[in-house]
Parts: sequence; C-alpha cells; structure tokens
Amino acid sequence: LEGAYGPEVNSNDEPMEYILEAVEKTGMDRESIALALDIAASEFYKNDDGGRYVIRSGNVSLTRLQMVSLMKDWVSKYPLLAIEDALDENDWEGWKTLTEKLGEEVLIVGDDIFVTNPKRLKEGIEKGAGNATIIKPNQIGTLTETFDTIRLAKRNNYKTIISHRSGETNETFIADLA
Repeated sequence: LEGAYGPEVNSNDEPMEYILEAVEKTGMDRESIALALDIAASEFYKNDDGGRYVIRSGNVSLTRLQMVSLMKDWVSKYPLLAIEDALDENDWEGWKTLTEKLGEEVLIVGDDIFVTNPKRLKEGIEKGAGNATIIKPNQIGTLTETFDTIRLAKRNNYKTIISHRSGETNETFIADLA
C-alpha cells in the first residue's frame, strides 16, 4: 500500500463507511465533505487471462468493465470528488470507458498513466482517458517538461494537481511551484 496504513478489511466499502461514520461523529454530514481515492490499480492488475484486477479483500477478480462498474457504484454511494489511478497504467480502453461513464461527475485523475510526461498525457487526451493529472515536478526530469505537461493539460481542460513523489523528503519548492 504505497506508504499508507492498510488494515485488513472485510469489504472494499468498509474503509469508506468508517470514514463517513467518523465524519458523522464530528457533527458533519456527507454533504459537508468530499473524498478522493487513490486506487493504485496498477499494483493489483494481473495481465494474464485477459487482464484482471485482483482485489485481496473479498477475494475478488474483476474485468476492466467490472472495475468501471465498481467505481460508478462508489460514486453513487459516496461523496467522491476524485478517483486517482482507478485502472492500470496501460489500460487505455478502460480509462476511456471510465472517463465516459464518470468524467462529468468526478475527477478521473491519472498519475501512473501520465507520469508528468507530455507525450503520455497527449496520448491520453487523444484517447479520451481521464480529465485530471497529477503533476510531480521531479518525476519527468526537468521543469521545462513539467511546465509543458501543465500547459498541455490546461489547454485541454484537464485539471492539474501538483504533488510530490512517494518517499520524498520535505520539498517546499513544490508549494511555490504550485
């Protein structure tokens, strides 16, 4: 789990239910908050047998269309603002389908698929994959390439989310860049 706390759960809905229960205990309601998920689907995508998303909790194996359906279900049940990396970084067809189904309702955020790379983002734009991208200035290599990616995203109405790379030290310059 890419640096995050990941307790054992009985279902994929259980963590969101815990979060919403905690929110309600503060006196707020579901309309007062928004959640963003980083699915990190490339971590559990298996390319054998036609490509399956194998989810440990619940011992579930899903096709790309079933993953899209799961995301659609979550958007209808939970106050989601953004879903990051909901599908494998090379599942362009799945990303397109997900964007078509949910792109008007939530941010479909690409990190692993776009990797702050203007060539990858251009391909995604042409294929209709996503509507937002994570920008990590030290991911592509140069600030020029980072700015090229940001400009390309903005010209094509993709939202940009400035971030850092996992495991990085305190990098205050990123806040200035944002």
